[in-house]
Amino acid sequence: MPPRQQQLVFSVSGLLGLSCALMASVALGLPLWLSGAVLCRTGAELVNATGAELEQVLNTSMAA
Repeated sequence: MPPRQQQLVFSVSGLLGLSCALMASVALGLPLWLSGAVLCRTGAELVNATGAELEQVLNTSMAA
């Protein structure tokens, strides 16, 4: 295989591997981000909860 073609093949393979690793890390981190921070805060803001009410909203939304 000519050196130029070999360099192109390895470069494309490296970019493909890097993009797969990035997509896998995003896929693993996304569900935790969705269920933990954003939905709980949004639910607490919707009901305007404070104190004991806030704890109840947070516990209810974490169980769902």
